[in-house]
Amino acid sequence: MIINDINEFLNKLNEKYGHFNFYLPIHPERDCIYEEAKAVLKHRRDNAKTVKSQIKKIKEDGFPKHFGLSENNVLIRYHKDPITIKFMDKWWNMLKKGSKRDQLSFMYISWKYKFKNYALIERKLLRKYFNIIRKHRRTF
Repeated sequence: MIINDINEFLNKLNEKYGHFNFYLPIHPERDCIYEEAKAVLKHRRDNAKTVKSQIKKIKEDGFPKHFGLSENNVLIRYHKDPITIKFMDKWWNMLKKGSKRDQLSFMYISWKYKFKNYALIERKLLRKYFNIIRKHRRTF
């Protein structure tokens, strides 16, 4: 839920991070898809076979460890930018075919297709403008 002036929030994003077509929060605990996959498997948040298969492909592609990790609970993006649209299509296609855990694909797709028009933002900035309450299911 938006709890403060969204225009002020957008101005703060531009002031602090510069102009990007995509902003999303940095993950609070990890900076690596491989570590996130271990957590997903440990807490049974997706099908183990699907996650392992996706991570194997990512690893075989040469995706680096500790490339960064986004939380993806709030996505701020400019929907009309053609490059952002292509990126979102590639991300969506990976989500449809693989793990439903979007953290396991965002950074990989950005790396693979050299999408650099995004910024990982501090979560504390989000808390001033959004009230985010969502409980995870315990198991898949």
